[in-house]
Amino acid sequence: MKCLMFDSENGLTELDVPVPDIAPDEALIQILRVGICNTDLEILQGYASFEGILGHEFLGRVARLPSESMSVGGVSVGQRVVGDINISCGRCHVCMQSAGSPMQRYHCPQRSVVGIRERPGSFAEYLVLPIVNLHVVPDSVPDEVAVFCEPMAAACKIVEQKLIHKDDIVCVVGDGKLGLLICEVLSAALDPKRLVLVGKYEHKMSLLSSSHVEKFDQSDMTKTLFIDYFDVVVEATGNARGLMSAISMCRPMGTIVLKTTCASNDAHFDSTLLVVKELKLIGSRCGPLPLALKLLKDKKVDPSKFVHKVFPFSQWRDAMAAAQQKGALKIQMTM
Repeated sequence: MKCLMFDSENGLTELDVPVPDIAPDEALIQILRVGICNTDLEILQGYASFEGILGHEFLGRVARLPSESMSVGGVSVGQRVVGDINISCGRCHVCMQSAGSPMQRYHCPQRSVVGIRERPGSFAEYLVLPIVNLHVVPDSVPDEVAVFCEPMAAACKIVEQKLIHKDDIVCVVGDGKLGLLICEVLSAALDPKRLVLVGKYEHKMSLLSSSHVEKFDQSDMTKTLFIDYFDVVVEATGNARGLMSAISMCRPMGTIVLKTTCASNDAHFDSTLLVVKELKLIGSRCGPLPLALKLLKDKKVDPSKFVHKVFPFSQWRDAMAAAQQKGALKIQMTM
């Protein structure tokens, strides 16, 4: 099968490798479409020290199940699926003490993560995942929308963490792909008292469908206007300057939700106000795919407007280059 393999010596290259075998609890997934994530681009710069097949946002079709079975655990051959990208070991103290919980799902110390940590990714013709990690995509959800399930779930993680309440005044800092999805999800699932997006690109912020999201540019005037104002600030810029803006705009004893990773060294971070204002800084990573699928099925969120361009897999170099352009939204590849 064709795949995109990354290593520190050769960079990202196209290779032809054998189709992987499956274990008795696994399924072979034929990849239909993938999305390029900022995390993929960070990995190319050294994030997570990952080497292997890249990619973790995908839509696939079940190609094979164990023992020639046609249906296992509610999953059947031929169905379209997305998948939880974290694979826990099931044997360590975390898995034994918190079976079935988010703690096991996301924080098993021996976990592998598709395309990020000790697990081949989805930029390939086939991918293997445990059957328990798979979620069937409703027929009414188009391919280009279903690929958004993994980043949508990351946005839904904030809902799962119960960090925002109806009476909260909330700000999302960053108008990238994840920041826009977070605004859509928070508006649809929580509808806080006030929801503000602070961003850089007017054309991207204008894509938001909810009239409940107020948009401001990231000027000094905006930052001055909102000093010590918000109950909750979601940081989605991926850089230290964005985090410092979030700290400035969060009220004393408020909450900052950190949604993005940043692999580069940045000297602009200063923790003084975190301490002086007694702020809660909370990490927020992968989230619940079932909630993301429900929002997509019910058409509460339509992320298709965030698709910048779609490339065939054969043009992966152009796709990766497009994803790295400033201001680019979601780049997808069809297999």
